[in-house]
Amino acid sequence: MIPVLRSAPSEPGVTFIRAITSEQLQSINASASADPTIRGCLNSLEPKFRGELGACIFWMLVRVIGLPRSAAIEVITAINRREKMGSTGVGRGLAVPHTRHPLLEAHLVSLALFPDDEFEYEALDAEPVHSVFLAVTGPESPSSRFRVREDRAPISIYQDVQNPRDSQEVFDLLVERFRLREPLTEEWLPLRV
Repeated sequence: MIPVLRSAPSEPGVTFIRAITSEQLQSINASASADPTIRGCLNSLEPKFRGELGACIFWMLVRVIGLPRSAAIEVITAINRREKMGSTGVGRGLAVPHTRHPLLEAHLVSLALFPDDEFEYEALDAEPVHSVFLAVTGPESPSSRFRVREDRAPISIYQDVQNPRDSQEVFDLLVERFRLREPLTEEWLPLRV
């Protein structure tokens, strides 16, 4: 089980995973690899998404954001297409994979930190990634679109944080940048996809 902090229903759809350990990451990857449909999907993606990182993003889509598996396959495929246009590895260990999906009515973002692991991601600064800020939104509309470049909340968090691996510092800035007024609630999610 992994503890996930979730914003209140009246707040923007934000979740925060303070730490996914190497052992948890391996369990998520084993669960994804055991399913032939998910394994086939992940194997068709860019190399950076074929292993543990891709399995974890898939897990975040299904378990944290709450998409059905078929929609999660569509979303991770769309994220992969977006990555072919240019890496969303923005530097300082942060990747901001993002896309839209018609099942969602609003934007949902999930930040996961990997304190023990780093992933090659073709980031702008050529450094490996240890944090993933996943953003998925509904069909484009002024009220629901998550604008990574205009809003810059995930990027500005990592520009302003002193230690990008300090989960408390990252969490405090996340709450500030998304203007969350209510405390986040903790729930425990299973490692299986």
